[in-house]
Parts: sequence; C-alpha cells; structure tokens
Amino acid sequence: MSATYTQTIGATASDGHTYASVYFYTATTNAGRTDDSREAFFLFTNVSIEPGNIIISATLKLTCYDSESGTTVRLLIYGNDVDNATAPTSAVDHNNKVRTSASVAWSPDAWTANNEYTSPDFAVVIQEIIDRAGWSNGNSILVLLDDNSSDTNAVRPIYDYSQSAAKAAELTILHEPFVAGNVLITP
Repeated sequence: MSATYTQTIGATASDGHTYASVYFYTATTNAGRTDDSREAFFLFTNVSIEPGNIIISATLKLTCYDSESGTTVRLLIYGNDVDNATAPTSAVDHNNKVRTSASVAWSPDAWTANNEYTSPDFAVVIQEIIDRAGWSNGNSILVLLDDNSSDTNAVRPIYDYSQSAAKAAELTILHEPFVAGNVLITP
C-alpha cells in the first residue's frame, strides 16, 4: 500500500542558492542563468521513509516570487549522494556536495509571480538516496537544482523560507514498502 510523504522547508538555512560558484545566499533562492550559474538547494530534514521502500514519484513544488519569461532555463535535479544530508554553509560547501549519479532535466517555462510550479518526477534521484546502505528513516535529503546551460540572464526566482514560510519549497514523495516475493530456496 502506497503512502505520500510531504514536507515543506522549515528553516532559513535549509534553502538558498549560489551563483558564480562563489556567492552564497540563504535569504533568496534562484535557479538558472548560465552567465553566473544560479544553483538552488533545499534541505528536507527527518524524512520519514523506511530503507528499502520503493519510490513511485517525487516532485518539488516551488512558488515564483518575480515573473520571468523570454529566456530558457535548463536545470538538472540532483540529490546529495550521502546517507544523511546537511545544508551547505558556503558556496564551496555547496559546490563540493556529491551529486547522485541519477538526475532529471527540467526546463521550466515562463513563470508568473506567486504561481506554484511543480518539477518533473525525480523518483530515480530519491530512490538512489533511499537505497544507500546507510539510509535510515528520519535522515535528511538535500535536493539540488543545478544550472545546465541556461540562456544568459535566464533565471527562475523562487520563494525561500525567509521570504515566506507558507510559500517555501515543498517535497512530495509517493512511496510503498518493499515486499519480497516468494523465493524458492533449494538445499
């Protein structure tokens, strides 16, 4: 039987962005822009999914804080490939986070202020994290939106927790327990 796990960002230090691989912000969140590579992060803590569960779908719901159109944003959705993630504390820390081998491409269309936008399904990314030998129910997951050759000046501005807790990023994971099938064991 499947279950849905949903969590919204719950602290200022749990979301933000870097740009130009040097600058680090937890007071605003942007993604895209090849000319200075805006890359966003979102830490979800105490994720209640048991090891071995099957991830059916995973999406990120984001709310736009400033309308943007006329340019193409190309992103890759990754997870931090560790058992129990932490939020980055600097641009260097963000850049050094080990990405999952799985990623999902996302090219969000034009965004309108205060509208919500849902990412493509990135279950494969979450499954890779849940399948780690050290994953435990209650660990944290860091979702990363990395620029992937967006147009110059192309960006999608995202509400972060410090701007509006009610509009902060939300992770939704549909999952079900792994049930081993009948196995014939022969001597």
